[in-house]
Amino acid sequence: MTQTIAQTSIDARLLYEALVEMKVGESISYTVLSAIVKRNVQEDAHGVLCTARRMCEREDIVFGTVFGQGLRRLSDSETVDTGDRAIS
Repeated sequence: MTQTIAQTSIDARLLYEALVEMKVGESISYTVLSAIVKRNVQEDAHGVLCTARRMCEREDIVFGTVFGQGLRRLSDSETVDTGDRAIS
């Protein structure tokens, strides 16, 4: 089902609000994230999740993926390590 820009913005904000409250080292499953927006964040709402993650990154809150499971909030040192691997 195609969402309007307004609905996508609301969904991104809902996901952002859940993500920004997480502490370093905490994880959140794709199932929980999907329940928040009532759409699958691994499929049709993937772009919404990407938007929410970018919103967090603007506040220096970075998440790594746990393959097939969800997201985990990274510490500053983990963020730097991830960047080094992404560049090389």
